[in-house]
Amino acid sequence: MAKSPVGPRATTAKTTTTTKTTAGRTAPRARQVVPPRRSPLPIILGLAAALVLLGIVALVLRNPSSTPATGTAAGERKVEPYASDSTQGRNHISNVAAGSYNSNPPAGGDHYGQWATWGVQTIAPPDSMLVHNLEHGGVIFWYDPAKVDAAVVQKLTTLTRNLQDTNIRVILTPRAKGIDGNKPIAATSWGYLMTEDQYNEGNLRAFFNEHINKGPECVNGQCPE
Repeated sequence: MAKSPVGPRATTAKTTTTTKTTAGRTAPRARQVVPPRRSPLPIILGLAAALVLLGIVALVLRNPSSTPATGTAAGERKVEPYASDSTQGRNHISNVAAGSYNSNPPAGGDHYGQWATWGVQTIAPPDSMLVHNLEHGGVIFWYDPAKVDAAVVQKLTTLTRNLQDTNIRVILTPRAKGIDGNKPIAATSWGYLMTEDQYNEGNLRAFFNEHINKGPECVNGQCPE
């Protein structure tokens, strides 16, 4: 009986991994598509714009006010410290209680030889001492304690101390004698008076920015202590 061939001589069908076309040719591989590289410039510009916007927001939050904090404040008026009858001047007086002024609170005139301490005062110094501070380029905030509550006094205190971080020549003082126009709040520098119907941080900051370091004894922004 004939035997089927076995062992190494036996043949097996060969397989191929080559893909054939209908014509018997090898199909070309598909070309890989590389997406175009995007420029980082739009991302950089977007981040820069966001940082600028955050800076503006932080500045506004740090200095909240209803009016811009620069330039001349609304509602201020110039008070002539040298009246035509010569009752106002810049002379030193020996009696601390002898000062006589043409506005309330005063914005210039003869004054005592010693000036008041800069900063927040809970007891009003004499007018003649405070006028000396004005001569040295200072700005004074006044309030009528009968017309403002503790919350407003606290706001004025915080503002005064904040402004002193910029320039020490600021005073906050009560004004039991009242304020021109029966107003609750006023601000003075040498020759200028501003009265307010209510607390307005923007106006007070603007007055400070406009008049600080501009007293008659100041030269190029340099003032006596």
